[in-house]
Amino acid sequence: MAKFLSEISDNRILSEKVKDGEYMVELKKPRNYRFLKKYFKLIDFTLYHLPEIFEYSVSLFGVEIAKVPITSKDSLHGLFKYFMGVETISFAGMTEDEFSEFYSKALDICCRILGAKEEDVIRELVSFM
Repeated sequence: MAKFLSEISDNRILSEKVKDGEYMVELKKPRNYRFLKKYFKLIDFTLYHLPEIFEYSVSLFGVEIAKVPITSKDSLHGLFKYFMGVETISFAGMTEDEFSEFYSKALDICCRILGAKEEDVIRELVSFM
């Protein structure tokens, strides 16, 4: 039995009525919320443990050219992306292996920023929030 668009509760389907009896349908791949949740828990953890005033120095050829204040989840996420050399992060397209590699890099960045050992961060992260 066919399902009508009004019966489908999947958030991946966006429809728009073009004219009577015709619809324009666009399928979207959903985000991987497990990956998203794990990554942003690391971001929250890092932000929580930063000093109240934290600035990252941006250098070019060994000369400091700017200080970037890290005061929010967005600015810290931006710093992580900068360290990873990416403009965007798509959790929807990642496999388990790709996410593991990505998360390992993110964890390394967290450890460098906080000056902590990986095993200490992982132990504290398990009970965080």
